Amino acid sequence: MTPNASNRDTVARALYVVAIMLIVIPLSDALPMLWPLRLGAAEWRFGAVGLLSGALMSPLLGTFLALAAAAVLDHRRVLAVFSWLLFALVVVLVGVAVLFALDFLEVRTRIQERVRPAALGAATKAMWKLGVAGIVSLVLGISSRRMAKRLGHDRAADDKAPSVLVRATTERP
Repeated sequence: MTPNASNRDTVARALYVVAIMLIVIPLSDALPMLWPLRLGAAEWRFGAVGLLSGALMSPLLGTFLALAAAAVLDHRRVLAVFSWLLFALVVVLVGVAVLFALDFLEVRTRIQERVRPAALGAATKAMWKLGVAGIVSLVLGISSRRMAKRLGHDRAADDKAPSVLVRATTERP
């Protein structure tokens, strides 16, 4: 391993650590604020989705860093697992956005007239964040899937290629 490759690997491994921090810490900060769970209350669901939508951006940045590290280190399985997780996240985000809109329609009638514009602004902002997170998750999922496939094809080609010693001995007249 060359010194540059060693440095690259060290930095990529450090990226994994930073990625885990960016994924776990914002979510662990937000989840206690949702306790106790009241899934049957539209007001609680509306507030919970609004809160969680604000906590999505850092974990997506962490996911991007993890994908960058996996690409640098040729970790095909990590890329493949992340791609499936990201595709699942897109489905969840679409479902959450639909339910959030329905909850807002239910809750808005109980919101005092003077704070309705602020509630509408908060709902719009949360929907925008959910949409952006969905698009970013889809792009990252597609990209990580393509990288994983490319690494799989590269490995298969390397396995089929003759070694340097075999080529050197077969090229002599």
